[in-house]
Amino acid sequence: MALIKNKIFLLVGILVTVTVLILISNLGTDVIYDRSHANVLEYESLEELEKEVDLVIEAQVIGNSKNVKNPTEVKESPYQLENPYVGYTTTDIKVKKVLIEDVQRQKLTNPEKIIQIIEPMYQVEGENTIITFNDYSPLMKGNNYILFLTWHEEREQYEIHALSKGKYSVDGTDTDEEKLTKDNKNYQDLRKQVIDKYK
Repeated sequence: MALIKNKIFLLVGILVTVTVLILISNLGTDVIYDRSHANVLEYESLEELEKEVDLVIEAQVIGNSKNVKNPTEVKESPYQLENPYVGYTTTDIKVKKVLIEDVQRQKLTNPEKIIQIIEPMYQVEGENTIITFNDYSPLMKGNNYILFLTWHEEREQYEIHALSKGKYSVDGTDTDEEKLTKDNKNYQDLRKQVIDKYK
């Protein structure tokens, strides 16, 4: 009887270990996301969102993401009221289509041009912790997105507007985006309008 119990405990231990390993492998990395709350506008319609941004594009993510340290006194973006960031991330993207043009900076966003944009996240130095807000997930290398961008005057770069409401996976292959936004009705309503209009 004791031998059977030992075998059961051993089997349970193996199953738990395998399950944990599967969960870790499904995450792809052992990165920990530290999600802070930010007050972000709820857009009732795509038209409202379009009015708030400088540029709308379809783009492919090239990658080459880099951490940029923030001076502590610098506020992140005007739509973020709290600022736990110590920095932000720049990511290279290739412009595929210009959907709403930024007439002041046309030459920056010609189709096939590679530009750097700002993502609202930062990997803590020396750690596997990425600081981000709400249900925002990083852009995935190789994936295509429709991006709603505003121009950051001080940094002279475009940044993703309003966290997750500023990025929409074109073909639904960004699994993190799907998981994090599945219960966000406002996001799902906007996503339907974005895909219906631009795809």
